[in-house]
Amino acid sequence: MFSKDLINNSCYKLMIYLGFCDLHTSIYIGIYAGYISITGNVYCHWPKFAFWMGCGNGFAWKMQSTAIILLAFNRCIEAFDDYWSNLLFNGKKVYIWMFIPFLWGSHDLIWGPPGLYSPILSLLSYNPHVGYIENPTHIYIDTVVLPHNIAVAALIFLIYGIFGVLVYAKTRNFEGVGKHTKVFGQILFISLFLFMICIGYLIPLFIPLPTWLNPSMQYTFLLLDGQPAIIYLTLNSNMRDRALGLFGIKFKNKVKMFTITSKTASTTDNIIKRI
Repeated sequence: MFSKDLINNSCYKLMIYLGFCDLHTSIYIGIYAGYISITGNVYCHWPKFAFWMGCGNGFAWKMQSTAIILLAFNRCIEAFDDYWSNLLFNGKKVYIWMFIPFLWGSHDLIWGPPGLYSPILSLLSYNPHVGYIENPTHIYIDTVVLPHNIAVAALIFLIYGIFGVLVYAKTRNFEGVGKHTKVFGQILFISLFLFMICIGYLIPLFIPLPTWLNPSMQYTFLLLDGQPAIIYLTLNSNMRDRALGLFGIKFKNKVKMFTITSKTASTTDNIIKRI
């Protein structure tokens, strides 16, 4: 990812940015939540630390999920319009775009409320005393996370759906069907996993679940959160070959010939290279 020929591409800069956000979220749900599940430390044991950990988790989630939408938009623009790609993302302009998810995520650091992991119920809750003090008036609630998650789930499907249709429309007249099929598979799976995370994030907040099911929700979140890396390494040959190259495994470049018309040659070549 940090090789010179990749890092100059705005898409890869956004992927690295997204990776750091993703790692932050996984550390909270995995390491921190696992630790307090073992020790049994609730909010009252360390209120200040738990408060800022909860705010940090909300910050990372909102920044990560917003960055995914930004990456989807970037991939569509880069694949189909050089002019707008250069105008919007060329050079240091991409860092301005990166500031938008950071600014939106900062909402949780400034105003909160923190999403706190409860070792009693093994779930994320905005009620710091969940499990031993009820919250009948719902004073502990994040009014932003519901519309945010719905918007993310809808936008990611919309953007990647348009992307998949455009790829198919631009490439159906030549023999490279396998290429755009793999690309559509990547975006379909990533969209599905993100949608499941968004919905899974909301279900325990509004629907009472059996206590035994809560740990399964956390395991599922961790599995889904790590799926994009597996998808890219299995379906994206460029990333897979580079990753294996780190372990000394090299592959010869394979050149596949396509029969295309002169009218669609430049457009098709651009699409395949950028994807």
